[in-house]
Amino acid sequence: MIDVHEFFDQCHVYETVDKSDEWLEQRKTGIGGSEVAVILNLSKYKTPYQLFMEKKGNAVEHISNPAIEKGNRLEQPLIDVFYALHPEYTSADTKHISLKSKEYAFMNANLDGAFLDENSDKAILEIKTTTIQNKKMLDEWGYWDNEQQVWIEKIPDAYYCQVLHYMATTKIKHVVVYAQLDFEYRKDRKGQETREVDIYWDDHINDINYIIQEEKKFWKRLEDNVPPPFMQMNFR
Repeated sequence: MIDVHEFFDQCHVYETVDKSDEWLEQRKTGIGGSEVAVILNLSKYKTPYQLFMEKKGNAVEHISNPAIEKGNRLEQPLIDVFYALHPEYTSADTKHISLKSKEYAFMNANLDGAFLDENSDKAILEIKTTTIQNKKMLDEWGYWDNEQQVWIEKIPDAYYCQVLHYMATTKIKHVVVYAQLDFEYRKDRKGQETREVDIYWDDHINDINYIIQEEKKFWKRLEDNVPPPFMQMNFR
């Protein structure tokens, strides 16, 4: 069995129960992975100003919808499927811990999973479920480059920000995104498929550094009580 304190040696490890009151309180002590896209004004659902107000205790986030409920219910089954497909990996139990970076006290992480690969190298597992409603959403997961004649694999921007945050927080240099995609927008492509996407530190170091700097700025705003602009538009 993996000792999580040794595994996450670049973090303070706090014992919590997933989705418990303690778990929610711990999330308030810093910036979590799902909040990074908001800080960078890439979120479709929340502005930096709204996040600032939540962190200051002036608003409470209560988000629940069928897609979120579905994702929560599928998370553990997909974790089980991933490890069944990769018996060479040794998994770490991350469902009962919260992490805080030792280097950056404002960076928190609550991970779906983590493991040692066949070479005993550390990796983070991130589970995603999403419904593909149109071609634009599908293109967020990859596209065919006609010029290079290769398939370019990618993940949506919000997920990308999230996993880079996790690498910056833990200093673990490999993340596997294991995702179930549901297809609804085409009658000829009903059903699901899974994607397994590898993200490596060395390929994204500039973006990791950028995320750290932007999180520093946001946390300084919180400390100085200087909110972001109320009307911060997203033109993406």
